Amino acid sequence: MLRLFELCALASLIYVTTVVADNHPAAAQSADIPPAVRVLLLRANQGDATAQNDLGVTYDTGNGVPQNYTEAVKWFRMSAARGNPVAQYNLGAKYENGQGVAQDLKEALKWFRLAAAQGYGRGFFNIATAYINGQVVPRDYVIAAMHFDLAAGALTADDAAKAAANRDRILANLTPAQVEQEHDLMQSCRASQFKHCEGLADIGAATPDPSAGAPPQAGMPGTMSTGSAFFINGDGYLVTAAHVVSSCKAVRLPKAGLLQRIAVDSQTDLAVLKATDKSPNFGRLKNGTAGRPGDSVVTVGFPYSSALRIGATVTTGVIAALTGLHDDARFMQITAPVQHGNSGGPLLGPGGAVIGVVDAALIPNELTKMAGDIPQNINFATGVEALRGFLDAHRVAYETSPGNGPKSAADIAEDAIKYTVAVECTE
Repeated sequence: MLRLFELCALASLIYVTTVVADNHPAAAQSADIPPAVRVLLLRANQGDATAQNDLGVTYDTGNGVPQNYTEAVKWFRMSAARGNPVAQYNLGAKYENGQGVAQDLKEALKWFRLAAAQGYGRGFFNIATAYINGQVVPRDYVIAAMHFDLAAGALTADDAAKAAANRDRILANLTPAQVEQEHDLMQSCRASQFKHCEGLADIGAATPDPSAGAPPQAGMPGTMSTGSAFFINGDGYLVTAAHVVSSCKAVRLPKAGLLQRIAVDSQTDLAVLKATDKSPNFGRLKNGTAGRPGDSVVTVGFPYSSALRIGATVTTGVIAALTGLHDDARFMQITAPVQHGNSGGPLLGPGGAVIGVVDAALIPNELTKMAGDIPQNINFATGVEALRGFLDAHRVAYETSPGNGPKSAADIAEDAIKYTVAVECTE
């Protein structure tokens, strides 16, 4: 797990320096202006975007002219409006630092994103840092790792090495499913020439838009993916997997409207959502540990909901191990089948209490590389201890239960179906 000092170390690497070239402004008719700056000024006033950026750099650094951040911002903005990615990045840096403009991290991120959309490496680096800090966007280590990955491929020498080191540090603390997700997102972004990249559009808590019309229905255009979630208390709070909702522009219940993202943690792959309406039915967390290897488990979820359309699906199995890959204590291994869309649903113990949150199935190729054969029934869930810690950290109320059993799988599922729902991630 990434500790606080490690996050601070990553955040401290954010680029806020201005990217240079040559450089000076119109106010300067003085003979003190160097000839090279006069030429630059002439070209900039003729609409040359490169000269406008270079002139901004001249004023930003005070190279041959008095340092003037306001003047620098003016020229960066002109160049950025013409689509110059270096100027877009430089303008973002001024908003980041509050130099020549009021500090505005959201506006800074906007310009970093525009630069990154043209493949500019430093833009990717600063976007990654934003997702680590979680100030303007929800904290998301998968998206952060993806942008460090992209930065490593676009920067040179020491800068590329920094980006790669940050990427590798994050990946070492993610689940196998999250590592695979990061790789897929990065490949998709590159293949689209940065036109379809997670994190390059505004992402935040869902808020209703009166002009948007009726919400898209399950399986209709606008729905990116589906997953599962379950109510954790009677006040409308739900738990799901972070990877189900972290990259969505909006999250919704198919029949009940938009959900607000309260907290997202990619390290434990957990997220909390809040619905407008309260639920009289909700899951109760098991006291103490999840159980023992060999204990029976039940999952409830909505795999392939747009295709199956048969309501909640129930699967059964046992606890195979109380740790995940590489003895990661945050996760547990189960034999219950887990399909696409099950992620985020409850994992229930023999007495019907929640003992974990279902995670994506481990992709067979990952274990094939390690063991040389195709694994069967190897799936994972975030354990109840990690879930309790996550909810406590974000002050989300929940109830506990000793989870005494045994109860039949049918009875456990009948209760859980009442508080388990499908969720949609929309563009």
